[in-house]
Amino acid sequence: MSRILQTPSVHRITPLPPNLENTIEFSYTDTQTVKNRAIITDNSNGEIIYDKAQNTRELKHIIPANTLTPGKNYLLRIQVFDSDNNSSNLSDQTLFYCYSPPVFLIKDLPNKSVLSKANVVLSIDYTQSEEEQLKNVQFIKYSYDKTPIAKSPMIYTGLFSYEFCTLENNSTYFFRAVGETIHGIPLDTGYIEVSTQFETIPTNIVFTLENMYCEGYIEFISNIIIVPYKIENDNYKIEDGLLTMWDNALTYWGFSLEGDFALFIEAKKLPLNKTFFTTNDNLLSLSIVEVCGEFYCRLTLKDSDYKLYAPFPTPILGTDDKRIIVTGLNQYIELVSTIYDDEHLFVFELKRKNGYYTLKVYQRKETEVSV
Repeated sequence: MSRILQTPSVHRITPLPPNLENTIEFSYTDTQTVKNRAIITDNSNGEIIYDKAQNTRELKHIIPANTLTPGKNYLLRIQVFDSDNNSSNLSDQTLFYCYSPPVFLIKDLPNKSVLSKANVVLSIDYTQSEEEQLKNVQFIKYSYDKTPIAKSPMIYTGLFSYEFCTLENNSTYFFRAVGETIHGIPLDTGYIEVSTQFETIPTNIVFTLENMYCEGYIEFISNIIIVPYKIENDNYKIEDGLLTMWDNALTYWGFSLEGDFALFIEAKKLPLNKTFFTTNDNLLSLSIVEVCGEFYCRLTLKDSDYKLYAPFPTPILGTDDKRIIVTGLNQYIELVSTIYDDEHLFVFELKRKNGYYTLKVYQRKETEVSV
């Protein structure tokens, strides 16, 4: 006795390239199939452009190359049959698009390139015959063994470019860009191998000049690295060289606090009991806290009970003519204050060497209280 089999369900179809064989997959949980049939209709006029059955037990149907036309969209339905010639109803119609394969490359960065500087700006070269638009792009930086070590935010608009900084000398990296078009075509440049080879400037030299007399110009080389940043909103102002923010956050990227490092933060009017600095992975954070009437900067490490406290400096007693008052034992006289002084610029000095941290807090200019 014949019966109606369960109706199959077609999986989501990403845009198909017309010049290749394309495999359509579907779900079905009734008796074993021995054959399936696919019907493809031109969505613009309702014309059936493909109606064929294929003998297979797999839950898939192969559409031959050059069946579809680029730039068009279609409706597809699937029907299944078992060995007793029972059949299902046609599945619901599934809309899909057909596009020629796009070109998606990292611009001006051939494989096995050699970089002569510690940063690289990546941008995308993208074209598609039917003018399918890019939806998003993300750039990824890998170590020599293709372990991901940094990535850009997901970029949705603009020039689709990103800069990776602080590359190490005499090292090998791989760079890759992935993305998607507005109709869901997945994009991938593959791995681009890059090596670095450049002359480093000694860290105690900020600038160097070289007279390129044969070419008629002077080459100016700086040891200063400009770190990219972003501010979340417009709640800020810059006056007298100081950035003031409220209900806002400042984010730097393009560098990491790996290995030994020294970090200096200069700020004032920081909130109590709130994190004012943290890394993007929350590995470490800094805050100001009050302990027994005195104020400290506190270092907190992620997933650890370890805390490091650095006291705020106390003001030194001085005279009207700015001379510091000392005792008979030649010691400074310091004032004890139970009020957090947020009007002066403080420098927060955090260092890590061989896994050990040190933390200091001091004023950019020591306060003298006149009498």
